[in-house]
Amino acid sequence: MLVPLLIRAGYSGIVFIPVTLYHFVVSFLRRDDQTIKVKLSYALGIFFSAAAWVDSLFVKGYTVHKWGYYPIAGFLHPVFLVFLALLVMHAIYLLLTELPRTERFSVRQNQIKWVAGAIVAYTPASADFIINYGASFYPFGFIFTFASFFMVTYAITKHKLLDITPIIRKTIVYSVVMGTLTVIYISIVALFAHVFEGLTGYQTIFSSAMAAGLITIGFQPLRKRVQHFVDSKFFRQYVDREEKLYELSREVITHTTPEAMGSVLLRVIEEALHPKGGALFLRARDGSGFVPIASVGSSALPERMDEYNGLAQYFKEHPQPFVQDMSESIGRSESTRLKEEREDAA
Repeated sequence: MLVPLLIRAGYSGIVFIPVTLYHFVVSFLRRDDQTIKVKLSYALGIFFSAAAWVDSLFVKGYTVHKWGYYPIAGFLHPVFLVFLALLVMHAIYLLLTELPRTERFSVRQNQIKWVAGAIVAYTPASADFIINYGASFYPFGFIFTFASFFMVTYAITKHKLLDITPIIRKTIVYSVVMGTLTVIYISIVALFAHVFEGLTGYQTIFSSAMAAGLITIGFQPLRKRVQHFVDSKFFRQYVDREEKLYELSREVITHTTPEAMGSVLLRVIEEALHPKGGALFLRARDGSGFVPIASVGSSALPERMDEYNGLAQYFKEHPQPFVQDMSESIGRSESTRLKEEREDAA
């Protein structure tokens, strides 16, 4: 009785493999025009999943092989295989049609190639379904599954297919926080147990309640401190620009003086970029030079900066933002091969 139950439970998840794969490709390519098809595929997935629990509709029993049990295909099983093939082929089609639209040798193009390659490598694993129709051989689909997983892993690490930085950050932060709180909890319980030794029954309840209360109060401040330390030491490149700009605009409008606005600006810059030091100078009210209104770091600042110093003169001669003096290719992903081709063509 347990074997049929496990088979039906397994197929309830298997039917969603092509659905989630198709959904991933649509999300990866940002194809909003495919939203209706994604919803329809989930609806059909739910239908097939429910059908797996109806006798003889999706699975009608199982066969026993030397290497284990295997289900026998029911009436709807071939329909599911057609559904699977259509979704996979359409996902590959979307990837291949997107490929020519991307810049040659760019990170985006490499990502699309590896995703398409991983799906193609995974496709032969569907040969295991042949056993559902009476064939007798050991299912070897796991080989292609591992190959596909390896390709996706390579694309994540080499071509940044998915940003795993938040996962690493959260793992480090919460590991440190939970480890610290565990030590604090055990220490408080042991301390109160020793202090109230002899008062049986009460010291355990009181010390546990005290430890739980302190942990509840200290969890959030400790997490913020640890996260700030981890970000400043290991993840300086992680900056959510939109969030920081929104935070800056939200706080600047609450201040009316240049000094307060300058302090907010430098604080946001410090939290985002973690510079070793910096200062903001504004023209003095009497017009004679510049005076510091905000700073970060411990470097000593002059009380007044002469109006005709080299830095001020440079800004006077270059009133436009720095980015307009830079090459248009700065900030754009470009491979060495593409650069060499352009130089040869020139």
